Amino acid sequence: MSWLSNSLQLAGELLESVDQKASGKLKQRGGTRHTTHLLLDLKLRNDLSAVERQLANSTEQLAVCQDELEALDKECTDKITSLERQIGQLGCDKAADEAHFVAALGVKDAHVLTLEGHLTASKHVIQAGEAQLEQRVASLLAELTEASAAHVQLKKEYADSKQSMYARQCALEATNAELTSQVATLQHASTEPTASSQTKNRPLQEAQDMLASTKKQLHEECRKAMHQAQEISKLTADMTALQAMLVHKEASHHAAVLSLQKELHEARTARPSAGAAPVLTTTAAVPDGQMQAMTRRLLEKQEQLDAVRSRYTTLEVRFNDLKAAKDAQDKVR
Repeated sequence: MSWLSNSLQLAGELLESVDQKASGKLKQRGGTRHTTHLLLDLKLRNDLSAVERQLANSTEQLAVCQDELEALDKECTDKITSLERQIGQLGCDKAADEAHFVAALGVKDAHVLTLEGHLTASKHVIQAGEAQLEQRVASLLAELTEASAAHVQLKKEYADSKQSMYARQCALEATNAELTSQVATLQHASTEPTASSQTKNRPLQEAQDMLASTKKQLHEECRKAMHQAQEISKLTADMTALQAMLVHKEASHHAAVLSLQKELHEARTARPSAGAAPVLTTTAAVPDGQMQAMTRRLLEKQEQLDAVRSRYTTLEVRFNDLKAAKDAQDKVR
């Protein structure tokens, strides 16, 4: 645009200078006008032709520049329109992204609240299960203490009964020896031909019957004593194994409770560190799995304690039956 304005300005200045020169020459040479008219006219025509040629060139250049300006204006208009469309699309995308982000934040907050509710419920369940297990362990320990005291008392009674049975066996052996000597005496006396042989045979037969009955009773008492000793030994071994099992179960339960408390603490500390929504989904599945594993382990521990308690009840029933049988035998004696 600057060179076009310069060309137009130069053409105007040339025309103005030609006019000034023509007017000056006409004024200075008024007397010789007719003589120099042809030269001046020729010069003016030449100057005018040059100016017209320059003006035509400037006009052509101006037309080219106008075409270029129109093309540039059209290109700028198209680019501005395209940029406006892109800006509008970016605005729509931004609004959609903001809406999605707000929705994701809402879902995340709701999920966090749900996880907190599940965690609180699981915490209550674990605390209740732990308290119940502790009560069961305390009850089993108390029953085990009572069973141990009863076992000690039973061992003492068994030792006393064993000693009394040994004394009775010695007495029966002495009676057996005495009866044997009496039988021998009676047999020796029965070999003599006397009138009272029939009268003496009757006490002999009674003594023999009493001796056989005493031997049978002694054999039965020995068999019962051996059977009772075996039962008491087996019961002692079972109660010792049960006591060791209860101690082991208590230790494993204590270790499991500590492990569950540690896992619960880790789950509490790891839960607030969840960031974005995709990461929250993966971290949300972990505490749920841990809660299910904890609940499953607590149920398994409870079932094991129930099984141990059932075995203890069975052994206690056998112990009471054996004690009742021993008391009945003592009463019969």
